[in-house]
Amino acid sequence: MEEPALSPLHEEEILTTLITALRDIFVAHGLIDPQQVRQAHAAQLLDYDPPPVWDCLTLRERTVARLLIKGQANGVIAAKLQIHPQTVRTHIRNIMRKLGVNNRGAAIVLLLQSLVSAELPIHEKHVGE
Repeated sequence: MEEPALSPLHEEEILTTLITALRDIFVAHGLIDPQQVRQAHAAQLLDYDPPPVWDCLTLRERTVARLLIKGQANGVIAAKLQIHPQTVRTHIRNIMRKLGVNNRGAAIVLLLQSLVSAELPIHEKHVGE
């Protein structure tokens, strides 16, 4: 039996809970300075731009990165964005190069850490939302 699809609102609640839990774990294990979390949260309240980790990425690379950290495979990313799988691989290679990492997992960890410390959403808001 197939699981019912989550509504966008329910998915957003799950992602927010996950990001909050990850942030708390990173703080508890000393991976993120609690002061940085407080500063990032305060900056977000002032309509803060994405952290430098995301700032170096193009809009398309950010879209690919968001799907990557959701665990999407290259083929799924290609289908969702209606691009060739080789183009997805190129975007991922560019993301890894810009982040200074040499594998997909390290890129995902770095991207998640930046989101968790800045409390930024994983999804991208579209015009009109």
